[in-house]
Amino acid sequence: MRSRANGTPIDGTVDLAMLGAIVDQGTGVVCSCQPRGAAPSAGGDGIWWWRDGPPPTTIPATEPGTWRVRLMPLLEGIPVRLHGMALATRIIPFPPMELVTLPRPEQGTFLCAGAVPMLGDTAALVTETERIGVGLRDRLGYRGGFSVDGILTRTGFQPTDLNARLTSAMEAAPSDRRVLLHAVNLLAREGNEPDTGAVAQLAEDMFSIGRTCTIFGAASSADERASRKAWVRWDGDQLVPAASNDGDGNLVILPSPRGWLLTTTLATARLPRGGRVGPWAPEAFRLSDETLGTNFGHLAPPFGTRSRICLPEARLSAEWARE
Repeated sequence: MRSRANGTPIDGTVDLAMLGAIVDQGTGVVCSCQPRGAAPSAGGDGIWWWRDGPPPTTIPATEPGTWRVRLMPLLEGIPVRLHGMALATRIIPFPPMELVTLPRPEQGTFLCAGAVPMLGDTAALVTETERIGVGLRDRLGYRGGFSVDGILTRTGFQPTDLNARLTSAMEAAPSDRRVLLHAVNLLAREGNEPDTGAVAQLAEDMFSIGRTCTIFGAASSADERASRKAWVRWDGDQLVPAASNDGDGNLVILPSPRGWLLTTTLATARLPRGGRVGPWAPEAFRLSDETLGTNFGHLAPPFGTRSRICLPEARLSAEWARE
């Protein structure tokens, strides 16, 4: 059995409800729609989901030959990014990242709020990252950065897509570190071999767990009369305003080309129940709407991540790795 998530690409007008019922494995359907020949999209654009009933009415109508549609089963678990760099003499695995991908129940879409270092043991995920890099290098002659996104489910890591480029999961890192990693990537893609030890240390510095974690969100509106920064603390599982800067994190709202950018910084050690970021991230956006006047609306935790299940060590089948 293949361990990657199976997707069904279709061109033209389709009956999404009928095909979704075929694809659904009991937890729902994810659907991406894109005009044929359009530029690549990112950040969850053009992706919808539904669990029961018909597809969301916000999915655009498709005309024959003008759209490409892909459907796949909705997977419950932790959204994860495996990423690294393929060099001539060594594969440099970057620390795995938890993707903070929050469902919007009313729209059937997602808010992609960035990536944060994963908590807990990631040794198996690092091994799989190395295996992917070896396959790209030895079978395809690939050099440079790569990333594989997927879901860590009860039955293992299920890859959903491969990006043959340097990871974008470095928003919270200092700009000089980001520029340096991009320079290393350019050298590698041109066939040059940088100092592998220095590259490994750079990746460790940029992507490892720190005292804080940072997530982001773009809002189309905000209360311009409100303070641009708010301190917050955890009251059980709920995030509430803090009286001073001795809280558990802060919210910062600033104008941006997309409207308003919310940057949320939270103390890693104070996350509820010592858990991951994704299950509790909706609290930051709820509090932002209440105190800063943003319009993120109702957001839910990633599917299946608040249930008390024991997720397995990640694994990919040898068949997928060979491909």
